[in-house]
Amino acid sequence: KILILSLLFSFLLTIQCKITSTFIPAVFTGFSKDGFLDASIVSKQAAYFSSVSIDTVFIAGTTGESLSLTVSEREHLTELWMEQALTHNFSVIVHVSCESILDSRRLAAHAQKHGASGIAWFPSVYNAPGSFSSLAISFQEVANEALSLDAFYYHIPSRTHIAPSLLPELMSVLSSGSISNFAGVKASIDSAEQTALTQQLFSFSSGKATYFSGSDATILSTYLSANVRHFVGSYYNFNVLLSRRILSLADSSLSDAQVLQSSFSSLIHAVSSWGSSVSPDSLPLKELANLLSLHDSSLPFVGPPRLPYLPASKGAVEKLFSLVHSWCLSSVPSSERPPFCLSILSK
Repeated sequence: KILILSLLFSFLLTIQCKITSTFIPAVFTGFSKDGFLDASIVSKQAAYFSSVSIDTVFIAGTTGESLSLTVSEREHLTELWMEQALTHNFSVIVHVSCESILDSRRLAAHAQKHGASGIAWFPSVYNAPGSFSSLAISFQEVANEALSLDAFYYHIPSRTHIAPSLLPELMSVLSSGSISNFAGVKASIDSAEQTALTQQLFSFSSGKATYFSGSDATILSTYLSANVRHFVGSYYNFNVLLSRRILSLADSSLSDAQVLQSSFSSLIHAVSSWGSSVSPDSLPLKELANLLSLHDSSLPFVGPPRLPYLPASKGAVEKLFSLVHSWCLSSVPSSERPPFCLSILSK
């Protein structure tokens, strides 16, 4: 495994990524009650992110229900976020994956035209590429539409089912210099072991490449064992302060950092279990974000999910509230409770 991954990332020696943020929220896409894009939500999200010193956002990704949006909606969403970027001095990474390569190219060119900082792409999840050459050529076509932006390969095998055996050959092609703006990888890998193994190989880049970990539950382990310094996640929409605290303690008080990471992970697993058992057709984290917004006025309400996802029932949301209340009360140290906990426990 290490040998294969070593070959995979050897190309990073010549790469320089312009995005340096530590915690980047994978932003929810806000919809109105009738299921249409709600432009007013973006400014509220941006205001909250600015208030907690977030300076980079990842838009229209998996959390943002990207493939449920039309291309026109995704372009409009990019334009809305770029308006906020000017106001709040954000960097914006635009996810451009589509089932049609032409649509992905269109979104990449649009992101560059409107001043985004980066794009992220994964291949079709329906007509999945069967060879590294097909995958590499597809990525090259998309990246070439936005040569002034950082281009990231979005490794999310739970959706793309891309075989690991394809990646070394793909990266070998990319290392030839044919994609001059290739800047690294965003990897949504649940296993801390896999993430750590992957990150060991970024030492070959001498710090010139960026690896974005997409696992909220393994912040501390990947930071310590794999020198990961960049994270993209859904929970940073409302819990970035606790995440920062974990890293701030990692070098000075490891045992305290471990307690906080364990607490954070317990919330993540509990919400995931709630979603699987109580409301299997919902988007658990969007439900959680909306629930928290009812108790913490600084957090924006982000609206319902779009079909095929369904809003959770009133009873399911009540169970979710009970879960969060219990977590705030007994699972997170009282001195480290995030603001939404203080609001929930005060009522």
